[in-house]
Amino acid sequence: MKPNLFVYCLDCPEDFFSRSLAYIVNLFPDIGQKVVSQIAVLAGERSDFFGAFRECEFVAQEFQDDHKDSKPDLKILCSDAVIYCENKLDAPLNLQQVEKHAKLRGYKVFISNIHHKNPR
Repeated sequence: MKPNLFVYCLDCPEDFFSRSLAYIVNLFPDIGQKVVSQIAVLAGERSDFFGAFRECEFVAQEFQDDHKDSKPDLKILCSDAVIYCENKLDAPLNLQQVEKHAKLRGYKVFISNIHHKNPR
């Protein structure tokens, strides 16, 4: 599903944020490249670890092909990797959800603005 920021839909704030982020990085691929480069650096890798940014897709309402139990928010396609993102705006990360997403083939990023006491 290609996101369009200007199509009205009754998304929760988390989905609206994810759709908007996908829309912006697809519209401005240089920003998408900076996002994936920063993810790599924060993970302790070289900035070019994932390769070139190709596209970002909002997939929160779809099960992923290789796993019928996981619906991450975003799928970022790069030349050398696939990155799945789970965004949490006003809900804590759920360990069960993290474990489900961990089974996906590809790299995973969990983003939350809430401090979590459980480091797992």
